[in-house]
Amino acid sequence: MFSLGEIRNQAIDSLSEGQKQKVGLATVVAMQIKNIILDEPTANLDPESTEELAKILQRLKKENYCIMVVDHRLYYLKDYADKVYILEQGSVVEEGCFNVISNEVIKKYGLRKTSVTDRRQSLNRLQTTNDCIAYCQNLSFKYKNGKEIFHDLNLSFPLGFHVLLGRNGIGKTTLSRLVFGLEKPSSGKVIFKDDKVKHPLSYGSIVLQNTDYQLNMSSVHNELKSCFELSGQKYSKERIKELLKELSLENFEYCHPQSLSGGQKQRLVIGCALCKNPKILILDEPASGLDGLNMRKIKQILLDYYKKGHCVVVITHDLELIDEDYIDANEIKNQK
Repeated sequence: MFSLGEIRNQAIDSLSEGQKQKVGLATVVAMQIKNIILDEPTANLDPESTEELAKILQRLKKENYCIMVVDHRLYYLKDYADKVYILEQGSVVEEGCFNVISNEVIKKYGLRKTSVTDRRQSLNRLQTTNDCIAYCQNLSFKYKNGKEIFHDLNLSFPLGFHVLLGRNGIGKTTLSRLVFGLEKPSSGKVIFKDDKVKHPLSYGSIVLQNTDYQLNMSSVHNELKSCFELSGQKYSKERIKELLKELSLENFEYCHPQSLSGGQKQRLVIGCALCKNPKILILDEPASGLDGLNMRKIKQILLDYYKKGHCVVVITHDLELIDEDYIDANEIKNQK
C-alpha cells in the first residue's frame, strides 16, 4: 500500500525524512485504528508519494475510517475531502465542502493554492560548468551498509536561485551534507570558487529539515544574535528586529525557540542561516510547515538574497515553491 518494499530492511535512522513519514503512516494503518489524525502528512513527501497518500486516504475512507488531515498543502485533497474547516486565532472561521476555499478566502487567511502546476520537467536544467560557487566533481558516496547512492556525480551550483529535484530517498539531503563537509565522500570532491575556504560552513549555510537540532539558545533574539556573532558579521538590535519582521517573528523575539510552532521554527532557522551572509545557501524543504502567506514571504526573502549576488539552492518537493520562471534546476536520478 505504501510502496516500502525497497526499504523494509533498512534502519529507520538511515531513511530520508519523506521515507520516515511514509513508515509512520503505514504503522498507524497497520494498527487498524479507525480514527486517524494526520498532522502535516505531506510535509516531506514528493508529489508522487503525495498523490499516493491521497488515494490511500480515499481507500481508508471507503473502509469507514474517520480521517482528519491538518495540512497547509491543499491541492491533493481537492477530490477527496468531505468537509473543510479553516481556523484563525483558535476559532473556526470558515467551513464547508472543498469549494469553500475560494480565492478570496485564500487571500484573506494566507492559505495555499487549491490547484498547482507541476513544473518540474519544464524548469531550465543547469549545465555542468567549472564557473560556479561550488562544484561536485566525480562525487561518490556509500552508506555504512554498502549501499551506494552516488557514483561519479558531477553537479554545478552557480550564482542564482536553483532547486534540487529527485524522489524521496534519492540522496538530496545527503548531497547537501557532502557539500558542507558533514559527510565524507567515498571518492571525488567538492570544489569551491574561493580556493582559500578552510571549511565549507565558513563559506556557506545549510538549513536542514529537522529544525529542533539547529536551535540551541534561550530566546529567538539570542538565537539570531549568536549566529551574527559566530560568523563575525556586524549586527545591531535594530538589524535583529528588522530580520524578525521579515520572518514574521517580531512578536516572539524573547520566546524560547522550542516553544514555537513548526512553521515558526522553520522561519527562524532560515533567519539564522542568513545571519552569516553565506555565498552559497542550501535549504532542505524550507517551506515545510509553512502556510501560503509565509511560504510566499520566505520565497521573496530568498529571491532578494540571490539577487544580491549569492547562490541559493532549495531542496524541495513543494510544487508551489518552484512555480516560477526564474528558477533553474538540478535533478538527481537513480544511478543503479
